[in-house]
Amino acid sequence: MSFPEPSTIAQAHSLKLQQQIKTAMTQHHGKISFHNYMQLALYAPGLGYYSAGAHKFGESGDFITAPEISPLFGMTIASALKPYIAAMSQPDWLELGAGTGRLAESILDYLAKEKNLPQHYFILEVSADLKQRQQDYLQAKLSGEIFKRIIWLDRLPNSFSGIIIANEVLDALPVHRFKITENGAKEIYVVEANSDSTALNNFHEILDNPSSAYLEQRLNALMLPKEQGGMGLTAGYESEINLQQEALLKSLTAILTQGILLFIDYGFPAREYYHPDRDTGTLMCHYQHHAHPNPYFWPGLQDITSHVDFTALAKCGIENGLTLETFMTQGALLMHGGIMELAQAFLTQEKSSLLTANAVRKLVSPEEMGELFKAILFSKNLHIALPQQLEDADCRHRL
Repeated sequence: MSFPEPSTIAQAHSLKLQQQIKTAMTQHHGKISFHNYMQLALYAPGLGYYSAGAHKFGESGDFITAPEISPLFGMTIASALKPYIAAMSQPDWLELGAGTGRLAESILDYLAKEKNLPQHYFILEVSADLKQRQQDYLQAKLSGEIFKRIIWLDRLPNSFSGIIIANEVLDALPVHRFKITENGAKEIYVVEANSDSTALNNFHEILDNPSSAYLEQRLNALMLPKEQGGMGLTAGYESEINLQQEALLKSLTAILTQGILLFIDYGFPAREYYHPDRDTGTLMCHYQHHAHPNPYFWPGLQDITSHVDFTALAKCGIENGLTLETFMTQGALLMHGGIMELAQAFLTQEKSSLLTANAVRKLVSPEEMGELFKAILFSKNLHIALPQQLEDADCRHRL
């Protein structure tokens, strides 16, 4: 791998985080689960990737998300949800992990034009640095009348009624990694390397028994034959399981009195996630627009992600009392939500029609984000028929 060299300050930052990780290992008999390593690498206070001050999104960051490509993304999502918005009569919104704030900006701009602004647009942001960036950006971009409706939270409210949206949030939740052996499913743990070395190999992996009985139960279920409801995983297969996404969904379900939950992320149904050919998992890291598979490269300076198992998410939602409204590709959601019509209106404000056309292509094309990214929509205590434009694109059968 040949990546841009981090600055001296950035390297010192990473080394400080690595020392904290090593301390955690010492406190846990020399090893921590990969889940705990990923938690520290991304969210250790003041040091983790999402907790520190480096730019993460956009051209100057490590990756670009859909809201940065075009405001058409947020506008079309709001357009697609209009029947639900009407059924709840100007519902509040709750966005999880708002990134740069551009998704909130485009949604609120669209709702303002529709004369359907919510009383409150809540943003749950665990990173103090990102919260400040969002506040600065949105205050500069939105009118005072709109900006005053935004309320930042550092924890979930006790109850909520309205629309909950999360774009590229689930993929950044820490995962448990595992490997199937001749002796059953083993969890992957992280230990300190035996000698002084570079940031690329200060840590290495070992296998041991699963860290909880529940995790062991879930891994054993994946080994069952497909005719018994498993994935038929056999010795040598390596992958991840995201229990934290299910815990998050349970928490959101518990506070939601009435409304919908929309998750947009990259991932697969379980049969594709645990496909025999995907035998090294889906873990991916992002550093200054370089994608690579090494999670131990300068911890704290890169993003670590895993694709979403949408079947597991759907099962969790249903088991906790949600109605699975629909599941579809991002491309289908945007096309059936009216992105082409919105793009035509958008052209009157844009200097470059080519810029708009390229943005639409990136968002909806199967070769770009359109197929890999999926949307899953749940509802609770909201009894309306699935809007026809969403019914036409529904792919729940793939789950």
